[in-house]
Amino acid sequence: MRNCATAFLGVAVLLGLCRAESAQADLVAYWNFNGLSNNTNNGTTYAPDQGAGLITLVGWTDGGISSKSGSLINAIGADPAGQALDLSGEANVSAMMVYSFNMAGLVDPILTFADRRGGQGFTDIQVSWSTDGVMYTDFGTPFEPSTGNYALRTLDFSSVDALDGSATAFIKFTFDGATNQSAFYRLDNAQINAGTAAIPEPSGVIASGAIVALLLGFGLRQRNRPAQVSQA
Repeated sequence: MRNCATAFLGVAVLLGLCRAESAQADLVAYWNFNGLSNNTNNGTTYAPDQGAGLITLVGWTDGGISSKSGSLINAIGADPAGQALDLSGEANVSAMMVYSFNMAGLVDPILTFADRRGGQGFTDIQVSWSTDGVMYTDFGTPFEPSTGNYALRTLDFSSVDALDGSATAFIKFTFDGATNQSAFYRLDNAQINAGTAAIPEPSGVIASGAIVALLLGFGLRQRNRPAQVSQA
């Protein structure tokens, strides 16, 4: 019985060794906003500069959307600072920005970006997520962008299992707290990265099958061996 237990423990250990390597992080979508016209309303939808997805602005006044000087923080490769998305206005309290992107075959999305605000700009931004674009669930408490220089912000959604493999995932920002019409919030170099779902390597599957057969056979032989009688 002890030998059988040892054999089965060996199966578990070797099967673990034959699993696929840990998931690699893949770029899903990236917005550097450098194609925007400076100091201009560039519309309410923004396709990414790399990858696939969409940023949609909802509920904004025309004067609340513009573009200003950007940042090198979180830029990919040799991308210049260029432009950043500029959102402003006390009249736009409760306006929204929605990321939509495909998570098929992917897990554990992480959103990173550079942002900053003016002194009377939006002080509370509530993040929420959805898999249908209708019913949203808050992701923690609102965050407050830093004033002054751009800073890196990371939102890790790896704990939200519902987003894993979703045909379309949604991340929504709802803006609050602005007290001046010209006070701003700026966003630049937004990246969504996610891991690929792990798939066992064929060689590992074949090897693990052979190991299971070998060790189970050993266990059965040990079980069926006749008991030795003591010759005391």
